[in-house]
Amino acid sequence: MKNVSSPPVLTSANGSAFTTFKQMRAVAIGVSMVVFFAACGQGDVLSTPTTSTTSTTFSEDSVNASGEVSGLAPSVIVSEWFDAVVEGEVDLLIDLVESSGFVVLAGIENEYSESEIAVLLDSGMPEDLVSEYWTTFSRGFSEVADISLASIEVGGHVEFSMGANRFAVVEITSGDASTEVITRRQTTEWKLDLIASFGPAFAAQLRRLVAGLSQGPEAEIIREAFRRDILSGLQAAFRQSPDNTVLAQEIERIALFVFPE
Repeated sequence: MKNVSSPPVLTSANGSAFTTFKQMRAVAIGVSMVVFFAACGQGDVLSTPTTSTTSTTFSEDSVNASGEVSGLAPSVIVSEWFDAVVEGEVDLLIDLVESSGFVVLAGIENEYSESEIAVLLDSGMPEDLVSEYWTTFSRGFSEVADISLASIEVGGHVEFSMGANRFAVVEITSGDASTEVITRRQTTEWKLDLIASFGPAFAAQLRRLVAGLSQGPEAEIIREAFRRDILSGLQAAFRQSPDNTVLAQEIERIALFVFPE
């Protein structure tokens, strides 16, 4: 992990400034991927009747309803994400990953305060912290799994809709083990959705985060991120694991905190 030599100055919702953030680590999310590989879990992406699905092969581009090419396909996004992590390409990592889920998961893993998470949601994650996070993710995954991220192969993808949100399940394999990650459509681009991919392992922490929020403007920034991105990501994850009753309960509890009566 590299040191942050020139910490950014970011301003919070109440006007105060943060000049330093704790060094970023990504241990739990790497371990989560290892566990998913070990379980060889693959949800049945075609069996849920409440959503629409489209089976799609590995291609270089997605095509919208008008027949226009609109960004890289989900499988390509995941492949490029793995390459960017291995190569430490920070700009690509920022572009390829859905930002709200990234900030919230990173904040939970690094025990950031409500104010710190809010300012990162509002201003974006500084490049130094992005680099540190994915560096420790890569290192931790390789140490625990005893395989390198570069050895993981990316397969095809299957798209599905949940309300106004469009997701795609992407198969990844290493040797005889396989699992899946989930991407989300944002306007004309697909992004890796960390909440949909790894959120079940963090559901209790996500619930505790929103349960402990204050009533100030910084807390509202976090609630809005949950309403806009986090909750739907967890629902996409539940779609792939409909027997996960614990996750279903946590989703219901989170919804009560972010959609108060």
